[in-house]
Amino acid sequence: MNRTYFSVGVVFLGLLFLGIAYLRHEGKPVSNLPSLEYSGSNGGSAFRGDSGQPFEATTFVKESRAKVLSLPGEREIDSLRRQLEATTKELDRLSRPLNSNVLSSTVNAEIEKGESLVSGGYQMSDGSYELTFITPKSIVLADRGAAIEVNSRVISIGDSFMKANGLGTLATNARNTLQHAEAWQQDDVEATLASLPEYGGSSNVSEQRTTVLPSVPFQITMGDPNGLYYTLDATVEESLNGGYLIQSRIERSGDALQSH
Repeated sequence: MNRTYFSVGVVFLGLLFLGIAYLRHEGKPVSNLPSLEYSGSNGGSAFRGDSGQPFEATTFVKESRAKVLSLPGEREIDSLRRQLEATTKELDRLSRPLNSNVLSSTVNAEIEKGESLVSGGYQMSDGSYELTFITPKSIVLADRGAAIEVNSRVISIGDSFMKANGLGTLATNARNTLQHAEAWQQDDVEATLASLPEYGGSSNVSEQRTTVLPSVPFQITMGDPNGLYYTLDATVEESLNGGYLIQSRIERSGDALQSH
């Protein structure tokens, strides 16, 4: 009985001492926390720590806001998505001749005023050669804005006409060409086209005039009963030298094209 009470008493005393020690510990200041001294002014929240260097209570908020603003927003993401789609379409278009029956001519050139860009020269299924003449001319719109009138003429002519009129250098057996073009004086172009009726055989001339804004892409499409489709994608703008910068791509597609 006595031993039992003694054991309980010892346990009680032990708990009492632990409680006193805990209370004394809780009452002691923690020395490893920095002391802060308020030194704000004008309604600010500036504090100065043990190092003596002030810091703003809103610093974390400002940094967080900057991080949020630096992330791409919906407009930036949409812009990147559109650029990716445009690039993908352009790659698909440029690689189309590798996977389908397409003739093409791609040219990036500068010509002088009064000149025409002559490109193409690929051979069609009937043995004729097709050429495209692009003639730009600067005009002023009714609202005083600058624009460019583009006269596009497409001709298909025989081998004899090509050789007789200095076009033999443009004739090619290649199905797809790059930078295969010449700059002709407009007077020479008109004289050459005027001589077409003198030659027998098949010849065809298609002409379209288009008014475009400088450096804005435009497209001209044509088709014929034989199932051939012609597409001209281009941009035209005035150059620093007073001429014209032309980026053009011509495509002929259809089952009737010459196979090599």
